[in-house]
Amino acid sequence: MLTGGYDLSSVPLPEEKPFWADILLAFRRLESSELAAFDPSGTSVDGYGFTTIVTEGRLYLVWLMKQIEQLGGRHERRHVSSLDELADYDAVVNCTGLMAPKLVDGEEMYPIRGHVIRVRAPWVRQYTNKDKDIYIIPNTDTVVLGGTIQKGDWDTVPRPEERARILERCYSILPSLRRAPIVREWVGLRPGRAAIRLELERRALPATAARRGTLPVVHNYGHGGSGLTLAWGCAADAMQLVQAALQL
Repeated sequence: MLTGGYDLSSVPLPEEKPFWADILLAFRRLESSELAAFDPSGTSVDGYGFTTIVTEGRLYLVWLMKQIEQLGGRHERRHVSSLDELADYDAVVNCTGLMAPKLVDGEEMYPIRGHVIRVRAPWVRQYTNKDKDIYIIPNTDTVVLGGTIQKGDWDTVPRPEERARILERCYSILPSLRRAPIVREWVGLRPGRAAIRLELERRALPATAARRGTLPVVHNYGHGGSGLTLAWGCAADAMQLVQAALQL
């Protein structure tokens, strides 16, 4: 969904525009009069305006799976406790995210807890983001209000005090949200890591394997809260690594 909106900041931003500015449509720096209009709380001193794409993961992932199936792909859901169980495959792409340490010895991942609320507010047509952890994002039939960025916190139960803080911060930017009924709230865990791991490992096959040699494993995880943003680029790189490993 193509959506216009505003990225607000409570501190001055660098004079040089961000590296991602040219990727977006109609990127511009906001004037002081616009900042005052977009943030009634008066705490925004800088910001950008631009048009971008909003992707709903709950719908997008279903669509992607259908595309795979139409191209002849198959999917199977099962528990895997070791990469050695996959020795019969030509290659493996490991996208296990936060659970990567279950399959990769010595891997260090950590949860980044995110608490969000969905409300019914059909009049909201533009997104607003402030200081990375306050956001109002219109979706197809609801508006997402957030959020939290809590490293190392595994708790997936919504906390009443956080709900109140999220709502009040979003209300301060867009007061009309006060009359928007809450549809749902939930907590998710983003897969945190010091840096994305995207590389090829040639893993020695176990002695029980039907063949000798190595199993090409392409690791692709650790994207934090940017999984959808980075998906296409990382997938293209992962595909190239698989093709090189199999000499395709």
